[in-house]
Amino acid sequence: MIQGPATADSCNYKISTSLLAISLFAGLAGLGGTAHAQDAPASDEGQTAVQGGDDIVVTGSRIGRPILDLPTPVGVVTSDALENNNAQFDIGRALAQQPSIGFSGSMQQSQQTGASGSRGENSGGLAVVDLRSLGSNRTLVLVNGKRRVAGATDSAAIDLNSINPNLIERIEVITGGASAIYGSDAVSGVVNIILKDNFDGLRLSFNGSQPARGSEGLTYGASLVAGKNFGDGRGNITVAADYTKVKEITPAQADMKNYVAMLNPADTGPNDGIPDMIVVPGGEALRFSGYGVVGLRGDTGGLGTFVFNDDGTVRPFPTPSLTDGSLFGIFNNCGAACFRFDDSISIVPDIERYNLNLSAHYDFSDSVRGYFGVDYNNTSSYGRGQPVIRTALAINVAQNAFLNNTFRQNLLAAGATTLRLDRLFTDLGLRYSQVDRNSLSFVGGFKGEFETGFSDLRYDIYGTHGRTKATFFGYNRIVVPNLLAALDAVVDPGSGQIRCRMDVPALQPTGYVRPNIVGGAACAPFNAFGSTASSQAARDFVTATTVSNAFIRQTTAGFSLAGNSDKFLTLPGGGSVGFALGAEYRKESNGRTTDPLVKAGLTNQAATQDYEGGYHVTEFFGELNIPILTDMPFAKLLSVEGAVRHADYSHAGQATSWKAGAIWEPTDGLRLRATLSRAIRAPNIFEAFRPSEGQTTNVNDPCSQTNLGLNPNRAANCTALGRPAGYVPLNGGIGVPFIVSGNQNLSPEVSDSWTAGFVLTPSFLPGLQLSVDWFNIEIDDAISFLSPQQIAENCVDRTGGPDPDLCALITRDMTPGSANFFGITGGTSTYVNTSKLETSGLDTQLFYARPLGSGRISANLAFTYLHRLRTYTFQARPDLYTVLEGFYGYPKYKGVVGLTYSNGPLTLGWQGRYQSSQALTDISPGISRELLSPDRTGSRFYNDISASYTLPMNGRQEAKFSFGVTNLLNEKLPVMESVQVIDPSGGGFDQFGPVIRVGLEVNF
Repeated sequence: MIQGPATADSCNYKISTSLLAISLFAGLAGLGGTAHAQDAPASDEGQTAVQGGDDIVVTGSRIGRPILDLPTPVGVVTSDALENNNAQFDIGRALAQQPSIGFSGSMQQSQQTGASGSRGENSGGLAVVDLRSLGSNRTLVLVNGKRRVAGATDSAAIDLNSINPNLIERIEVITGGASAIYGSDAVSGVVNIILKDNFDGLRLSFNGSQPARGSEGLTYGASLVAGKNFGDGRGNITVAADYTKVKEITPAQADMKNYVAMLNPADTGPNDGIPDMIVVPGGEALRFSGYGVVGLRGDTGGLGTFVFNDDGTVRPFPTPSLTDGSLFGIFNNCGAACFRFDDSISIVPDIERYNLNLSAHYDFSDSVRGYFGVDYNNTSSYGRGQPVIRTALAINVAQNAFLNNTFRQNLLAAGATTLRLDRLFTDLGLRYSQVDRNSLSFVGGFKGEFETGFSDLRYDIYGTHGRTKATFFGYNRIVVPNLLAALDAVVDPGSGQIRCRMDVPALQPTGYVRPNIVGGAACAPFNAFGSTASSQAARDFVTATTVSNAFIRQTTAGFSLAGNSDKFLTLPGGGSVGFALGAEYRKESNGRTTDPLVKAGLTNQAATQDYEGGYHVTEFFGELNIPILTDMPFAKLLSVEGAVRHADYSHAGQATSWKAGAIWEPTDGLRLRATLSRAIRAPNIFEAFRPSEGQTTNVNDPCSQTNLGLNPNRAANCTALGRPAGYVPLNGGIGVPFIVSGNQNLSPEVSDSWTAGFVLTPSFLPGLQLSVDWFNIEIDDAISFLSPQQIAENCVDRTGGPDPDLCALITRDMTPGSANFFGITGGTSTYVNTSKLETSGLDTQLFYARPLGSGRISANLAFTYLHRLRTYTFQARPDLYTVLEGFYGYPKYKGVVGLTYSNGPLTLGWQGRYQSSQALTDISPGISRELLSPDRTGSRFYNDISASYTLPMNGRQEAKFSFGVTNLLNEKLPVMESVQVIDPSGGGFDQFGPVIRVGLEVNF
C-alpha cells in the first residue's frame, strides 16, 4: 500500500480495525484483543462501519472502500494483542503464533551459532516473517505501506527489530500473491506495519519477563513515547525511544537432556516393523573428544583405537552401549572426555536492542499534508556454539614432544609412524559469535486529496532511503596454519626445550617446508593430548578473532493516484468505478567485506569472499474496482476488481504480475469472495551476485548404510556408483568442502494463487462473525539453492538409475584401498530456477462478543488446516518431492482461541494455542515408516493467562499494570533430538516452561 491510512482521524482507525478484520487474526487477542476500537462493531455505529462506512485504504488495495468490500481476506493484529504476546521483546515470535505464519521468524529461532546448520552465525538477533512457511524471502513487509531497507544481508527480509514495538498501531496481513499491488517479494503475502499517528502526550513503559524455573532468560525493557499536536491540530511531532535486553537461554533451561537418535539394537532389518533408530537421552560424542582420539583410521599398527586421558595417557576407545553409527553414542563413565551437544549452544542468544524514532506531519492546506520520519535501530546479538572440530591431524609418533612415551614405544614397536588425531578443541573454549547490526531509515513525502472536474483524487508522492550496516565477530576461531605448526612439537636437541619444529632446524628433514604462520607471535607448541594440557601461549597462538562487515542500501521514489468515477460514470444498478495508478523506482545494493583470515581460508570457517552487487527496478501499476450491482435482489453487492503491475529489473529482465477478484453478497449477512493472482519474486542480490567461494559443510551421505532405506531407489543407485558393501563414511560427512556461488542468470520466480471463501455476520446473532477461506499457492521456476545435501540425495534417489547431472556435481574418493573409499570429498552448488513449491489449506476465523453484567466478554478463534505444503527440488521431476505438511515445524492443524472479559479498568484474558502432532522423520512417499521411535511429537495445547488494571490518576494521567503467564500448565518439549529443538522450523514448541510477564505503563 503506497498511501497508508487515508487520514489520521479516529473514525478511519476504527473502521480499519473493525470486528471483521479483528476476527481474521483474533487469535492474537488474548488479553485486550477486543479492547478499544475493536469493540465498536457491537454498537450500532460499529455495525454500520462493518456493513458500509467511509472509504478507507487498507492493505491489499489502493482504492479507498469499506473493508468488507475487499475480496482478499485482510487480517489485523492490534497493538494490545502484540503487547499481550510479549512482542515488546520479539515481534516475530508473537506473530508466529498465527496459524498462517511459520515458526521460523523469531529472534529465538535465528540461532546465531549455526550449530544446527540452520541459518548460520550471521543471522543472530534477526526477527523476520514467514507467511505460509514459504520462506521469509517471499513475504513482503511494509511500514506504513512503504518498503524499508532489509536487515538480513543475504536476503530482502526486513528485521522486525528495526521497528519500535511501542509505536505499532496495528499490523495488517494478507496472505497469497500481492505482487500486483506491491511488487516483488509479495509471493506468499504482505505484512503491513501501521505506526501510531497523532500521538499527543507522554507514555513511559517498563516490561519484564522470566521463565518460572531456572535462572536464564530474563528479559526487560523500557520505552518512552512523547508526542505533541500543534497548529490547531494541523501538525504533530512524535519522538520515541526503546531499550530491550534479552538474556541468553541455553539448553539447560529447556531441559533438553542431550537427546540423540541411536541405532536400535532390536532392529532386524528393513520392513520388520521394528524402528531402525530410537531417540534416547544422554547422547555423547567420544570420537570428537576434547581429549583426542587416534586409531580410527587403522594407523596404530593394529593396536586399536584409543582416547587420551587428561594426563596424556591412553585408554582403549570404549564400546558404546548404543551408537548412531557415526558420531554419537551412549558411553558408560565417559565423563568429561565426551562431548555433549547441549553443553555448547545458545537457544536464544544474548540480545541488546535500541530504537530511536522521530516522525512529523503538517497539513499545509486541506489538500496537502507533508510528512517525514526517521528511524534508527541498533541490535547486538551474542551467542555460543560448539568448540572447533579438526580431524586427521598428523602426529609424528617418534618425535612429538607431548605424546606419552609408553604409548609412543608401543606404537613404534607395532610399526606406527604417523597418527591421525581427531579432536574437539574444548581447551580453546566455545566459539562465540557476535553480530552488531544497525539500520537508519528516512521517509518523506506529500499526500492529500484534491478535486478535479474528472474526479476527486487522492495522491501520495514519496521517497525513502535506508541503510543497514552489520559487523560480524567470530571469537575463538582456529588459525589452521598456526595450529598445524604448533602441533608439530619436538624437543630441541640443543636446549632440551619443547619447541615447534619450524624453529628447530636440526630436526627439519630434507625438503621441509616452513609453515606460513599468521601474525607476529612466535610459534608456541600445542599439547593436544588431554583437555587441559595446552598452555595459554599455545592457545593464544592458534586462535584469532575475525571481523567481517556487510551493508545494505535501498532508495525508493514513487507516486500513486486514486479516485472514482462519481463525476462521470455510475453503472446502472451498480456504482462508481474506483481506480488507482502509479509508478515506483527502487534501487537496491548490498555487499560484504570479509575478514582477511577467513577470506584466505586460514581459519576453521569456510573461505568467504568479498562481494558487492545491486540492481534497480522501474514499475508501473494500475487497479480497478467495478461495483456491478448494489442493493438489488440477490445482489446486495456484486463487484469485480483487477490490478496489474509491470516491472523492469536491471538484473532479471521484465515481469508482469496481475490480480483479479470478485465479491458477491446475495443477502444481508453473507458475503462470498474470491481472488486469482499472479505474483513474481525477482532474485535478491545475494542469490544473483554471491561470489564463487569455498565452503565446508556437513553432508549426511545417502549411500551410508544407515540411510539406504530412506528411499527405495538408493541401494541400487549407490551400488551402480561403486558403493562397497556396508559402507559408512569415515568422517561422518563433517567438513566436506564445496564451491558455492550466486547465479546472475536467474529469472524471476512466478506464483499463481487463488482464494475463495465467505464471511458470515448473521443478524439473528449480533456480535458473531465467521470467515472461511480456502487458499492455494503454486510457485514455478522457484529460486532455490541446491545444497550439497540435496544434490547428494537427488543424485541417487531417481527412478531408473543415478542422475548423471547431479552426480557430476559430487566428487567421491574412488582410490582403491583408501580408508575413506567412496566417501564424499567435495562438490559444487549454486542457485537455480528449477524448483517448485505448492501449498493449500483452509483458514477459519470466528469472533463473538456480547455484554456480560456490567462488563463485556468476547471469544475468538483462528484456525488453519494445512492441506498441502510440498517442495519439488526439480519441477521437471514431479516424482521427487518432499512432503512438509505434518512434518516437524509444519503442523497440519494450528490454531489459537481466546476469551477476554473487560469491566471498567480491569481486563482478564485467556488464550489457548494448539498445534497438531508432527512427524520427526521424512513423510514423503517411498520413505520407510519404521525409521525412528518416537517418530512423532504429539499434539500440544498451551494455556496463557493475562490481566491488566488501569488506575486513573490526574485528568488524563493513568497507570496500567499488566501481568501474564504463557504455558501456564508447563507443557513439556516432545521427545526429539536436541538438534531439532533449535532448528528454525521448530519454534512452535514452548521450550522453557511457564514464562511470567509483568508490565507498567504510565500515561501523562
